[in-house]
Amino acid sequence: MTGGGTLRADDRTAAFLLALACDDDRRPARLELLWRVPGDRDPRSRNDRRDDWDWDDHQWDGRDWEVRNWRDRDWDDHQWDDRDWRNWGRHRNERRGNSRDNDERTGGWGRFHLTSVTTAQCLNDPSVANSRRGADFDTHKGTGRGLLADGSAATVEWTLVDGGDNGRRDRATFTVRDSRGRVVFTISDTLPRGKLRSHDS
Repeated sequence: MTGGGTLRADDRTAAFLLALACDDDRRPARLELLWRVPGDRDPRSRNDRRDDWDWDDHQWDGRDWEVRNWRDRDWDDHQWDDRDWRNWGRHRNERRGNSRDNDERTGGWGRFHLTSVTTAQCLNDPSVANSRRGADFDTHKGTGRGLLADGSAATVEWTLVDGGDNGRRDRATFTVRDSRGRVVFTISDTLPRGKLRSHDS
């Protein structure tokens, strides 16, 4: 399954890109997740009160979420650790925004970078009205290990649903835990922007 998009649930907002195989020992194994929880901001920090840290879903319009044809170097050559929408996932040689802060933990921002898949399963859910042809599954479930924005170890669980060609019924659920098993971030929503595509395994 490949694709990406944005998610919103209550005060939490996230954006993601992924390319995942149906087996945990097969490539590709790529997942980048960026999120914002305003409630995690530190009111004592002057940086955490910056207006330009507000998230606006419209700022993601026009982004290309199709990643099926991406090669490994396409992922490696992007900057996934950028907290703000102007820079996230851009090529290293592209012009970047100003006022970048090296501490991504401030401002209620977070990031997860997948380093390895521990479980992966592709399913055909009969309740999903998927109009795609040629793919024998519509749901991808899995777990993996990775890193948070500060470089610390973390794990992730996901459920991804390809609801059809137009992406309007596509759904994603993510839960990120730190090395102690504490939930760092969780979100579940249909994709207001973006698309997931299941491909022949």
